[in-house]
Amino acid sequence: MNDQQLRTRIFSNLGVSLCANAIDIAGQRLMPDPSKAYAEFSIAHAWPVVTAWGTAMHPGTVANSWPSMLHQVFNLAHLMKSYDTSKEKNEIPRDHILGSIVAVEYPATPAGGWRLSNHTAAPGIRAAAVIHKHAERVPKILGEHLGGRHKWTVSMEVDYSLLQSGFVIGQRAEAKKAQAALLAETTPEEFAALGLGYVGMEQAPESLLDTYDFEARKLRRNVTWEGLPVTMLKGGVNGRVHFRGVGLVRYGAEREAQIAQILATDPDRLTESDELEAGLVVLKEYFAGVFFGGIGRL
Repeated sequence: MNDQQLRTRIFSNLGVSLCANAIDIAGQRLMPDPSKAYAEFSIAHAWPVVTAWGTAMHPGTVANSWPSMLHQVFNLAHLMKSYDTSKEKNEIPRDHILGSIVAVEYPATPAGGWRLSNHTAAPGIRAAAVIHKHAERVPKILGEHLGGRHKWTVSMEVDYSLLQSGFVIGQRAEAKKAQAALLAETTPEEFAALGLGYVGMEQAPESLLDTYDFEARKLRRNVTWEGLPVTMLKGGVNGRVHFRGVGLVRYGAEREAQIAQILATDPDRLTESDELEAGLVVLKEYFAGVFFGGIGRL
């Protein structure tokens, strides 16, 4: 096996293609070249996916909103100067832009429309971003990903109206009398069918509002509504949110979000140590598969 064949086999096992293959998405064929790479990823999965911040979205809300992600910024770790909330505005002195979102897809609306489901295969957005290889830190990021030193992921940047949002209430059968009375008035049938309750933000009593940190825009940790688990439903039921960007992050709040592949032509900036480390990772995975999965699996 020659060097190029070996390199291609090594990196294809890492979910990264070094040859000029393409990503087919939203009627486009995206092909890398010496100055740009492409990342294909899934993000913004609907209920029952809940982020680490205690937030979720109705599948109809994602369906109504996914086009807004197209042509938004693809940045590093949400580092944008305009996002700086510090008093002196000096924590993020400049933008860290890697590229932009160039293609977006979402599943077709099912018969009867989108409804809440407890199905584990939650619908999500499939998207692709162009990555400019000459941008600051991009060679290092690609080197880490290609070398297997760290698997990067993606994180959505989304604006939503709190007034149009609401609370998903779990364990409805255990609700106290006052809670049960409120839920009977405010819960749509699709929630009730799953044993859940729902209270819109404007109908929520103070005790329920107290579960949400309005400044941090997330649920307070380890807080319940008088014993019942709570999730913030961004944009409400079949509502709308605005996707204003995607961050490439080391660790994301949405566990189900992931990079499916990074497509790049043979990266000149990779060092020999990067290639060696990538090869060691693949060999390690190979022998693990033999040991634990059996040779027939390979």
